[in-house]
Amino acid sequence: MNMARLTPEGSSDVLTPLADREYRVAGQLRNLFQAYGYEEVRTPGIEYYDVFTAGKRYFSQESMVKSIDRHGRLTVIRPDATVPIARLVATKLSGRALPLRLFYDEMIYRNSSTLQGFSNEMHQCGVELLGSDGYKTDAEMIALSWSALRAIGLNRYRLELGHVGVVDALLNALGAEDETAAQIRASLEGKNFSRLRDILAPYGDEPVVRAFLALPRLFGDHRVLEKAREVVAPVAPEVAQVLDELERRYELARALCRDEHIMLDLSLANQADYYSGLVFRGYIDGSGEAVLSGGRYDGLLKNFNYPVPAIGFGVRIDLIAQVLNRRRPPEREPFYLLFAAREDLSEALIWRSQRQERLVLAISDRREDVAAEAERLGAKGVMIFENGDVHWQEV
Repeated sequence: MNMARLTPEGSSDVLTPLADREYRVAGQLRNLFQAYGYEEVRTPGIEYYDVFTAGKRYFSQESMVKSIDRHGRLTVIRPDATVPIARLVATKLSGRALPLRLFYDEMIYRNSSTLQGFSNEMHQCGVELLGSDGYKTDAEMIALSWSALRAIGLNRYRLELGHVGVVDALLNALGAEDETAAQIRASLEGKNFSRLRDILAPYGDEPVVRAFLALPRLFGDHRVLEKAREVVAPVAPEVAQVLDELERRYELARALCRDEHIMLDLSLANQADYYSGLVFRGYIDGSGEAVLSGGRYDGLLKNFNYPVPAIGFGVRIDLIAQVLNRRRPPEREPFYLLFAAREDLSEALIWRSQRQERLVLAISDRREDVAAEAERLGAKGVMIFENGDVHWQEV
């Protein structure tokens, strides 16, 4: 097999219609984030492996695309945007006044455990608000995430809220080893509840197991919280305080957003094991995956010797562009061909540089051939530049 003509598993070429759609969606979000006072930063595509294991391993080794630099040091291709920004803030922006509002527009690379419908490369645009853990900070992040979903331009979308304290408390009550805990989180992350049942089978019919298996059903409106107080809190008493905090954020979200777009999901867990409190995800009609995910990560920057609270979210530009292209295939913008004979070419290109229209230089050498070229390329018409004058010619 000639591998030179193929792309690696989990990757793909992006052709013009989809690339254009991604550019437009990212532009909408960049404008939104800047309007809220966020400033753009960029981090390297290649980071040291240690960045993602500082204090705690936030991603499994298998999920990271690793390499060795020329000095023999282990590096990874960026598997996440938040951790590198935490490093950047701790090492280069620690003298700035808080809170910091930063946004990014970058590619993320991870080895997916299954490539059926999943990609190893993701185009993500997101925000990070660092240096504040107050009620107003959470309100801003919920409002901004909702505005991001609205900016996509689809009528059907929803924002789901949860709290990592629910799953963390149950894991503590279960007493699971780190590997088992990671498998449980991955099952919850992927909504693979049959896999969750298999993982928990060795623990028997203990109350904590029943509480775990109840998590998939703890999805919906405020009644979910009452059910959780009945099923989960008796097994893990610390969950009661977590549910009280989540209820306050849920009521806040309902006040900020239209009620029908806000849901609770107590099974929310994230593959990135740095979240410490509120977590949320955004969904749009037409995508089985979350197109927005984020939450509070108050302990992450402590691992870079800069202990400040933080919250943020990322938006999957690639997923959104795919959905929009399926729903509304983009129409090609009209353009015109510009024809000039060789003796007029320099002057024609100078004239072209002063115009705003979509003008494409014709490669035909003869004027009688340019109409066929315009028809072949789908041009709306031809502009003939001759002796300093411009003439219009329809196709």
